[in-house]
Amino acid sequence: MRHEAVERLRTERALRRGLPRGELRLHYQPIWSLETGTIEAVEALARWARPGHGLVSPAGFIGVAEECGLMTAVGEWVLGEACRQGATWRAELGDAAPLPVHVNISARELEQPDLPGAVASALADAGLDPADLVLEITETGLLERTQRPASVLRAIKETGVRIALDDFGTGYSSLSYLERFPIDELKLDREFIARIDGDGEEPVLVGAILAMAHALGLIVVAEGIETDEQATVLRDLGCERAQGYALARAAAPEAIAALVSPARAVPSSAPRR
Repeated sequence: MRHEAVERLRTERALRRGLPRGELRLHYQPIWSLETGTIEAVEALARWARPGHGLVSPAGFIGVAEECGLMTAVGEWVLGEACRQGATWRAELGDAAPLPVHVNISARELEQPDLPGAVASALADAGLDPADLVLEITETGLLERTQRPASVLRAIKETGVRIALDDFGTGYSSLSYLERFPIDELKLDREFIARIDGDGEEPVLVGAILAMAHALGLIVVAEGIETDEQATVLRDLGCERAQGYALARAAAPEAIAALVSPARAVPSSAPRR
């Protein structure tokens, strides 16, 4: 326990020093259309180029950032950098740009009443069209804060930014929030995808979630695709989009740009409800 406490303190101190030094990076994981095989969007994922430790994944520092009050600063940087990168892709690649870009919003950020203003400022500073941005919120983070988030999310929606519900299916059992909150997309948690083993048996629960989402006019993104069989089953069930190691890992902006070309133009934004 002492070793863990000391290591956490070291991580916190290093992160506090690293933020103003520009040690954070963003990698992007493609979100693919299961029907056309083209990139429909990307998800921005933070990395920390911590000296002496290489490139650290979010699991190695996001928890510490949340505990020590740095999550708002980290979130602001991620949002701003993702918007800048999106605008750069749009300027360089036009309609072939891998957009929109998905940005994760933490539960702590969702509590901030000025979040809509911060989103609008990030878009304006970068020169990015609101249609090229999707904010992802977790199911648990949303439902633990059912008062302020509703008005905050509605204000964000009014700017033209879309809202995705991340890790769907792992939170509370109540589904009434799907109508109460202005949600455009569901990201189906990888736990459901892992149950698809390709033996021919139809995953009934996944099919039911897809039917419910489509009845509500929502787009579904399946997370954690690790086999071609999973992608095939999901496509046959009518799932629109997917991301996972079997399709593409998160990579630096240059590598993502290399995956698209004018010959493989992708939509500039997700279909609107």
